Amino acid sequence: MIETVAYMSANQGAFSSLFAATEDLENFAYIGPDGKGEINGYPAPAFIAPYALDPKIGALLWEYAEKETGVRFGF
Repeated sequence: MIETVAYMSANQGAFSSLFAATEDLENFAYIGPDGKGEINGYPAPAFIAPYALDPKIGALLWEYAEKETGVRFGF
């Protein structure tokens, strides 16, 4: 029986971010671990929850981040 590990080493945990930052990916590609529940594994396209693509929620989150950090991002 193969045991599923629900954790990764720091190096493996950073792998998806490094992969996404250094590979030539399509615009707005979302990369995460490919294991069960996307909690471990190698970089692969990951699930994007519908609310993560909602512009109204994004604007609220942006406003909240600026308010809480005291940093205004001028985009």
